[in-house]
Amino acid sequence: MLPSPQARFDFVEATSKGYRFVWHNRVLVGKLAGIPVLVKLGCLALIIALELSGNFLRQGLILLPSYFLEGWMLAYLVRTAIYDERGSSSLSGNQSQDEVFLRERARAILAATLVYVLIKLVLSFSTGMVMDFQRSLIGENGQSLHNIPDPSPGMMLVALALLGFFLWAFRYLWMNVSVALGYGFREYALKFRGGMISFYMIGTWLLCFVPFALVLVLCSELLLSVIPAQDGEPTALYRFLMTGVQAAVDTAISLVTAIAMAFGIREVMDGKSKK
Repeated sequence: MLPSPQARFDFVEATSKGYRFVWHNRVLVGKLAGIPVLVKLGCLALIIALELSGNFLRQGLILLPSYFLEGWMLAYLVRTAIYDERGSSSLSGNQSQDEVFLRERARAILAATLVYVLIKLVLSFSTGMVMDFQRSLIGENGQSLHNIPDPSPGMMLVALALLGFFLWAFRYLWMNVSVALGYGFREYALKFRGGMISFYMIGTWLLCFVPFALVLVLCSELLLSVIPAQDGEPTALYRFLMTGVQAAVDTAISLVTAIAMAFGIREVMDGKSKK
């Protein structure tokens, strides 16, 4: 029996389709993204006010409302990008068929939203555990930094194993996109079981993340030139404005990446994988 081909897709083309969809539908995207961005801005402001910048576990709980809104927005736009379900053009005119269509779409969007929230909570919990472990090694103020023993071969193996697990698990960070498209967990796991698919997905994520990260850095430098720091500390106005920029950029990254991943996932699911 011949082995099944490795799952792969043209991540450059998928990313370009993601950017094009967002640009061509910028009015719709702006309307849908407005409320999630405002809610995320409020959650981030609350995190800063409560001084929880280093507590990722509590950050995940505070950001929970924004996760639900963002997850719904991503699922809706993913289906719009792939299936063009916006407006009445998707309806056939047959009442019974249209009801089934609308129920299936609503079920897929709801399931994808819940999966997205679960993924975000798991990431917050995992990051919090790693940060707590790091603080336990170096101490709260770094006093025990010089007392950390040199890494042993066992620790190096553990680090390599964790890296391998991250590369393998990266594909499952986009399960919400697959669920939004109507694919089941088992079907996704079978199609995306190859070892190289994570690298294609990491390439897609980098092409979506890096440009917006540069925009965030440029905005930070621009605001610092307009609102200079006082006594070496950024002003309250600067922190508030940067929180708003961060909320908008985070949402934009999630949106473009989800759409790009949707095109790639659809390509693999349809069996039209390309190099």
